[in-house]
Amino acid sequence: MTTLGLPELLGRAVPFLTVGVVLGLVHFALLGLNVRLYLENTGVAGPVLLHLVRLAGTAAAFAAIAPRGATALLCALAGFSATRFVVAHQARRRP
Repeated sequence: MTTLGLPELLGRAVPFLTVGVVLGLVHFALLGLNVRLYLENTGVAGPVLLHLVRLAGTAAAFAAIAPRGATALLCALAGFSATRFVVAHQARRRP
């Protein structure tokens, strides 16, 4: 087992943090669209399909990252979680 220095660790972590943030932005943008579709009351099939696609896409993205190792997966999850925190904070500030 090799020990990574800080530059090597950051070199591996930052790309996956970025992937997690982008994945979170897409996931939560689609969640907002999903909520609007449910509230418009135009039927159930479209919102349910979008809901399933959103969840499956997020799960597939994390499953694709997992073979890269624990560091990659945890960094992507950290980026996703940070995005969730920011999006939830922004949603609370809206009237």
